[in-house]
Amino acid sequence: MDVSIIIPVYNTEKYLKQCLESLINQKTEFKYEIICVNDGSTDNSEKILEQFSEDIQHIYIKNSGPGAARNLAIQKAKGQYLLFVDSDDYVSENFVQRMTEEAIQNNADVVICNFYRFKTNNLELEKVNKGKKAIYKKGKIQEVLLMEFHSCNKLFRKNLMMKNLYPEDMLFEDVVAISEALIDANKIVKIEDYLYYYRRTDNSITNNLTDRNYDIKKAIDIIEPKFIKNGYTTQIEFLNINCILVDLAIKVMKAKKEKKAYKEVIEPVIKKYPEWYKNPLIKNVKFNKKLYLWCLKHKMNIMFIVYAFIIFVISNGIGKFLLSKKEEIKILSVPVGFIVFMGGLQLGYYPMQIFQVSSTLVHTYTALISIPLFIYGIAKIKKEDFCFLKHYEFYI
Repeated sequence: MDVSIIIPVYNTEKYLKQCLESLINQKTEFKYEIICVNDGSTDNSEKILEQFSEDIQHIYIKNSGPGAARNLAIQKAKGQYLLFVDSDDYVSENFVQRMTEEAIQNNADVVICNFYRFKTNNLELEKVNKGKKAIYKKGKIQEVLLMEFHSCNKLFRKNLMMKNLYPEDMLFEDVVAISEALIDANKIVKIEDYLYYYRRTDNSITNNLTDRNYDIKKAIDIIEPKFIKNGYTTQIEFLNINCILVDLAIKVMKAKKEKKAYKEVIEPVIKKYPEWYKNPLIKNVKFNKKLYLWCLKHKMNIMFIVYAFIIFVISNGIGKFLLSKKEEIKILSVPVGFIVFMGGLQLGYYPMQIFQVSSTLVHTYTALISIPLFIYGIAKIKKEDFCFLKHYEFYI
């Protein structure tokens, strides 16, 4: 057996058939098996798996999480190589062929492909390419560690994953298992093919704040020693900044838990990495994240940071609405900079009154963000037929 494809299944009856059919109908010369682990689904997923029983192996376990489901399948797999697929996603018809032939031709432990990302309510495909085509050798994978730690756009040699099983009973298990496997790999190949279709669902637990979202802190704590031991201090510091200082903190603030965000999320990272703002990888983040980090660096009032974020959310919401109506709006699309500027004028009084934010901070925000965006918007309107909202991505 050349390849084992591993699919943890949990309550994905709407998408499971599409997933399985895309795998069963692969055009490849390689022999492969499909192992589905039903992780205690309470919908009709089990019935769907039974319908495909001639083409797949499937195991039923009590609900234990995707980490436990994948670990069980890894141990049962007969293939030399492993591919992971989520049960609400699907793959291209040459997924197995391209990933496996690249592994064999290059004697690689890991192969990484590009992928498409889409939402269930919007089937427009977004191309996701996190790195250039290249071959990386052990000890020199700085660029690879900046790619997303998804299991599903990667092929692994089985014995590599046997040494790096997933932690169980936690979210962000991919961050641990995948990052540590990448560090242990002797050779990693990154290819340019877009072979995987990743579905983003609104009800995903990682998209909504629960206590389990704090598992990202636990995941990064687990991998930190290995990163530092292998000389990837800059990369692990950046993961702390990007995943905790920004993403988790913003998610907590959106849940209106600002004090908790600072005490439990932001402050520990700043204490651990007091010169975090000097990390050279910050230059690669989106502009709105840079603004947020700039506020933290200069120790601005936490409520002002919340205020700045709220303005961005409002701007992004209006911008997305206008962009969705771009066919109807032929003459003029409202500049995002203007929205931010007007939002600052209208809402600027509230943080000063309620949160006692100094007028200097509001004026600083307006000068640094609103006015330049407004000017930039006016400049763009001459070049892009009045429809320049597509140039902005003011969301985190």
